[in-house]
Amino acid sequence: MCDGAIEALDEGHPENIQILFQTLHKFDQGTTFRALYKLTVKTLEDPAAVMAQAFAATPESVRKEILTNPLPDVFAYNINQNEKFIETILKNGANANVAKDGFDGALLAIAVINDASPKILNLLSDYGADANGALNRAYSNAQAYHSTHINILKIFKDKQDNKAEQEKAPQEDIRTILKQIQENIGDLTAAVGILAERIDAQQAAQKKPQDKSYPKV
Repeated sequence: MCDGAIEALDEGHPENIQILFQTLHKFDQGTTFRALYKLTVKTLEDPAAVMAQAFAATPESVRKEILTNPLPDVFAYNINQNEKFIETILKNGANANVAKDGFDGALLAIAVINDASPKILNLLSDYGADANGALNRAYSNAQAYHSTHINILKIFKDKQDNKAEQEKAPQEDIRTILKQIQENIGDLTAAVGILAERIDAQQAAQKKPQDKSYPKV
């Protein structure tokens, strides 16, 4: 069924694959993985774009669920052989920050301990895997993670922290500028008020009736 839908997609008829992908969440995880994997490896075009077309009629929440469910198994076995598949589903909305045992970023921790390629590690980090959560997960299971794993996760944590600081800095600059503008407006308003009072006083003095009495001779 999946092969026929992919062939129809290649021939310019995406309806079959779109109907299939709308119902993937009703199948078992193995069937879901095989359908996703076949679409990734059989397409001659950009697999991420083709998968996006296949999911065009699927609600976003369902798509995210379908794409995220097979990730833990993929990361546990032959991770580097599935590099293309991992990249494709992350680009289409899979949750890179899957939590496990109470820690976010579990996939990043699993990827590090299974010697994932730098590309996979960077993909996870770029698509939202929490390096701090992954590091805490590693600390909680120190017997499984040696110093090299810890150091790699520290590098990704520092990278994410630096990025967060850089994104935060412009916002702080804008707040500082707005505060200065508000203070300047306050000073200007006060100055205008004082000037208005002086003008009113001058105008009142000019309108005051002059004494027309003459001195006695």
